[in-house]
Amino acid sequence: MTYVMSDIHGCLTLWQKMLGLIRFQETDMMFILGDTIDYGAQSIPLLFDLMERTNVYPVLGNHECNMLLCIQKLPIDTTMANLPQKAGKEALPHLRLWLKNGGRSTIEQYLALDAGQKEQIQDYLQDFTLYEDISVNCVRRGEEEGERRFVLTHSGLRNFSPERDLEDYQLEDFLSDKPGPESRYFGDRTLVFGHTPVKALGTENAIFYGPDFIDIDCGCAFGGRLGCLRLDDGKEFYVQ
Repeated sequence: MTYVMSDIHGCLTLWQKMLGLIRFQETDMMFILGDTIDYGAQSIPLLFDLMERTNVYPVLGNHECNMLLCIQKLPIDTTMANLPQKAGKEALPHLRLWLKNGGRSTIEQYLALDAGQKEQIQDYLQDFTLYEDISVNCVRRGEEEGERRFVLTHSGLRNFSPERDLEDYQLEDFLSDKPGPESRYFGDRTLVFGHTPVKALGTENAIFYGPDFIDIDCGCAFGGRLGCLRLDDGKEFYVQ
């Protein structure tokens, strides 16, 4: 089975609860569409959990991107007390944004790691993809529907054009799209993303279905739920 989730935001307990609910198996695939970190209290433990799972495929979100911009050149002796000085002028704006957007506990947990663990985290984040373009054999209402294509990104696709190939989009196009309820994308493929809380599109903590897109960010770090969609049959799962 093929599952998608997004915006777990350090909620390790909800992640583990979801895996139990869907009975996640080694033969299944899970795509996580960015923003695994920040706001929640267990961002770094969540990253270590994810990196141990060979059938979990992470897509880059704006929070992971900002984290990488902050930590890549930090000296080993960096602490919370000297962090602004150690970050340097180039990374300081990203650090301020990280702190503003729920990153304090993530930073504290990261700085408490040893050098080897920090390297593991950096290497893992650098391996996140910008998108996935996959095909799934789908079944609806007990009948085979055939193969459907899905494009998986963090936020949608900013500056979308049907004439553009996916590799022609810029980094920010994958991280900062702001879709509306009637936004249109591929038509022949379903775009699945998070980033925009479903409340902003008109549903109450439930997966939102647009004309040719699906928003799965159900706001688990902000009083909502953690949502998961099984692409094979469209079944929805929620924990809170």
